[in-house]
Amino acid sequence: MSTIWYRDEESHLPPFTEQTVEAVEKKLHVKLPKSYIELMKQKNGFYLEKNCHPSPKPTAWGNRVIELDSLIGIGLGENSIGDTDYFIQNFQNGKAHS
Repeated sequence: MSTIWYRDEESHLPPFTEQTVEAVEKKLHVKLPKSYIELMKQKNGFYLEKNCHPSPKPTAWGNRVIELDSLIGIGLGENSIGDTDYFIQNFQNGKAHS
């Protein structure tokens, strides 16, 4: 079976609990998507095996390509979505952009 993540055991966080999800959502003032939570249950944060993805529009990275190299795991500690200043500032100020 093929996976979407790069085989790097150090890039992910330990498993999380429902209480952790609730604490992160409260801290960020958002409801995390169910699909993201389910994916993070498989591997909580990881580097992607393929990091360039098609885009319907031209981007700053290249002609119709989006670069996305990793997904941050769920948690409140270091290197987790709940400890990322960028997310905290932008979600709390209502400035989250795609």
